[in-house]
Amino acid sequence: MATDTSGKAATLAPQPSFWRDPDKRAIVYQALVVAVIVWLLYSIVNNTATNMESRGLASGFGFLKTSAGFGIISTPLVSYSEDSNYFTVFLVGLVNTIIVSVIGCILALFLGFVIGIARLSSNWLIKKVATFYIELFRNVPLLLQILFWYSAVLKPLPGPRSLHEAGESVYFSINNRGLIFAEPVGQPGFQYVWYAFFAAIVLSWIIKKWAAARQLQTGQQFPVLSVGLALIIGAPLVTYLLLFTMFPRHYSYG
Repeated sequence: MATDTSGKAATLAPQPSFWRDPDKRAIVYQALVVAVIVWLLYSIVNNTATNMESRGLASGFGFLKTSAGFGIISTPLVSYSEDSNYFTVFLVGLVNTIIVSVIGCILALFLGFVIGIARLSSNWLIKKVATFYIELFRNVPLLLQILFWYSAVLKPLPGPRSLHEAGESVYFSINNRGLIFAEPVGQPGFQYVWYAFFAAIVLSWIIKKWAAARQLQTGQQFPVLSVGLALIIGAPLVTYLLLFTMFPRHYSYG
């Protein structure tokens, strides 16, 4: 018995037993669920490790130190050879993924900007083409597009091995693994082609400045674009032909 502030007698409510208290039962049930989950995870891990050991399969990350034994076409920023370990393979894959992601984001931004401007164009044809492109690729799920390009476009193409078995010299080909072309290798004196290319760019810029000043003084226009293209394309080409004449053995395909 207890008394309140008014002096009247007050009775305390009886406390429920442990199993009748919903809060305590909830704690017990949660502990049981956690214990069952831990036991299941332990059983799965133990069963997997036992089966792998019985079949001679190694577990863990020790394989990262073993030699890969295969080549990778593109290995930028990472020194790689067939004797490198699997950890180096992981680094190469990570670097390639980052490079492809960055290039993809830049190209997607550029493409989206161009298509968006084309969608707002006053030209009827450009506007309709941009609208068709946007509606097609936005309304078709990305997974379906990947399946289409792989199954309908890439898969029917021949493989690299079939091209090698043909016994022909292939300098450029498209197969189910991508685009393959001959690696450009500079021969003695080829640096002069690059010198001519950059010199043509500088000379084109000088001609542009001279033509602008000339137009202000005389009002006469000068074909800067055609002359610049002729210099940028013609100067390296003429240099290459001269090198071909001077070093026919190095610049022949025989």
